[in-house]
Amino acid sequence: MAQSYLIIDGYNLMHAAGMARHKYGPGDLERCRKRVLHFLSQHLSAAERARTTVVFDAADAPPGFPRTAVLEQMEILFAPRGGDADTVIEELIEQHFAPRQIRLVSSDHRLQKAARRRRAKFVDSELFVEQLEDRAAKRADSAGRQEPAIPEQKVTGRTSRDEIAEWLEIFGDIPEAAELATDNERLQNELDAWAKEAEDELG
Repeated sequence: MAQSYLIIDGYNLMHAAGMARHKYGPGDLERCRKRVLHFLSQHLSAAERARTTVVFDAADAPPGFPRTAVLEQMEILFAPRGGDADTVIEELIEQHFAPRQIRLVSSDHRLQKAARRRRAKFVDSELFVEQLEDRAAKRADSAGRQEPAIPEQKVTGRTSRDEIAEWLEIFGDIPEAAELATDNERLQNELDAWAKEAEDELG
């Protein structure tokens, strides 16, 4: 099954996810952008992030930030100065080599119309947020229901040196414990030597 190329209307998604503000003080908008990008990085798989482009308006772009950047495998685009994200997204849809594999994330009807013209898929930002959160909840629920795996242990019939050390740590204050551990290790060494001799004779 072909994977989708996600083209995300950044500020539109930021509002849909409840991460935007009515008024922005110094640095607030940049912090909100980081929150929405962090949300995407946590909820999209590595394969999805590698096929994701997030587009923001040029207004209030971070000082010195390049127009194009890569963050957590996602391509981040800022519209050119004087332009807007909608125009950039329309161009991306129009010029994409596989438009039917596009999945546009935006509630903007103008952009949805542009996607429809090229037979690309689209989803409202609010629904997209719900889908990602539902998927994350199902994964967490599934992981919680799985019983912890019991480590597979090789049964050899011998007491390991780690086990002997553990015995000494627990029962070290009992004089017989050290003697028992030493006797056990000596006996085990004798058994190992006997097994090696038997193996050599058979070989």
